[in-house]
Amino acid sequence: MKELSKDILLFENEVPNRIINTLNNLRVTKEDIRFELNHHEREFSIFKNWWGKEFEPMIMRYFLQYYVPEENMFLNGDGLKEYVKFKWREIYFYRYTVDSSTNSHKMLHWDFSQFTFVICLTDDYEGGLLSFPRQDEHIRLKKGDLVLFPGGLTHPHYVNPTTGGVRDVLVGQILPQQQDHEIK
Repeated sequence: MKELSKDILLFENEVPNRIINTLNNLRVTKEDIRFELNHHEREFSIFKNWWGKEFEPMIMRYFLQYYVPEENMFLNGDGLKEYVKFKWREIYFYRYTVDSSTNSHKMLHWDFSQFTFVICLTDDYEGGLLSFPRQDEHIRLKKGDLVLFPGGLTHPHYVNPTTGGVRDVLVGQILPQQQDHEIK
């Protein structure tokens, strides 16, 4: 794992080939620029199993170690582990091509999520850098890479135009935790 900035994490070649192949096998059946993974039960189940058993425990160890003082882990470790579990808002495929590279979804934006992840499914594209101008980070993802970052106002981002080939990615948005009270 590389920390590109304090809270943009790049996991190079971290997504196993079996997951990439499962996702790509589904992707080739669709012509849509954007479609949701959760509408495909078999592939969604395979992805969730990998995420929950392999990826999430690794990233949670990092977050807990990085952000939570040791004495808090000692006092309330199980509660904190439950609190920081990811809850998805949506997971969808996105295709970037030369023809789609001027569409409005390439404009600077932020997500309505606590975290966003992007998994790259292809290598055969040119351009298509994922850019975070506020953090001065510009990333060319390779097949099997996963980038994780806060999706809110602090991390506006965009994708530079794809100038050749096809850039297929899986994007997930993770919800903030629900609060146990309201201010009235």
